[in-house]
Amino acid sequence: MIVRRALPLLAVVAGLTGCGGSVSAHELGEQVTVTHTQTTGGANAPTTTLAITVLTVRKGSQADLDLAGLEVDPDDTSKTPYYVTTRFENRGTASTERLLYVALENEDGESISPINVFDIGLRFAKCPGTTFGELSPGESIEICSTFFVPEGTEPVRVGFLPHDPAAETAYVYWKIDRG
Repeated sequence: MIVRRALPLLAVVAGLTGCGGSVSAHELGEQVTVTHTQTTGGANAPTTTLAITVLTVRKGSQADLDLAGLEVDPDDTSKTPYYVTTRFENRGTASTERLLYVALENEDGESISPINVFDIGLRFAKCPGTTFGELSPGESIEICSTFFVPEGTEPVRVGFLPHDPAAETAYVYWKIDRG
């Protein structure tokens, strides 16, 4: 497997940059319900209701990646991997793509985007990632996202931006317990 930094996808992750300051955030494990329109599909994209729960935020190590046989870009070898597991439940009436992303934010309000783990016949057991397809009404899925956090910074929040093509939306945050 090869690990690469993800480019900001669909502006869901990219928009977190610079959101510092005092932000209201839910506790890990707290479920939040949002209306979300699929980010692909244009004017015909389905809209549904998602119940989102950030379950865990785990600090990893570069050794995790080495043991899994992952190749890490040289620029990322000094960064600490964090694994964020999130449950998405479709409580609406329309199916939506399973490509649902959260982002980490540090104490300065800077976004830390998830990385791509290119799966070449192996699974990264510490954080299996996204499965493709649709999330049907009544179905739920747990997605683990891997993040590389630069030295000298700590993640303080996990964020999700519900998509609504007709209106500006607000981020939903979960605070990370630093204890």
